[in-house]
Amino acid sequence: MPSASGAQVTLQEITEETLRPILRLEVADNQKHFVATNAVSIAQAHFSKNAWFRAIYADDTPVGFVMLHIDEEKPEYFVWRFMIDKNQQGKGYGYQALTKVIEHVRSLPSAKELLLSYV
Repeated sequence: MPSASGAQVTLQEITEETLRPILRLEVADNQKHFVATNAVSIAQAHFSKNAWFRAIYADDTPVGFVMLHIDEEKPEYFVWRFMIDKNQQGKGYGYQALTKVIEHVRSLPSAKELLLSYV
């Protein structure tokens, strides 16, 4: 389903070639205390065996980042990080991305709930 802007929202793996544009995404100044930078999040993901992370794209444009903590042994599924760039907010991308995240979690073994928190 397209976003309010008509763009197709997808979750894509972050590669060496796509890393820099993802690192440049940021939230507004008054939102920075709610979420870590994408650089910190990606670094943490590389040291966590339970991290699942993706860039959020609207068509071919990176607009955000999401990271889940997935522990299939417990089972536990948790939204660890979620951000939409300050210049891309209000276009429906967050809603569409979260819908994709929920679809992904539903496809995992034993997934019954997706946990969230807020600061």
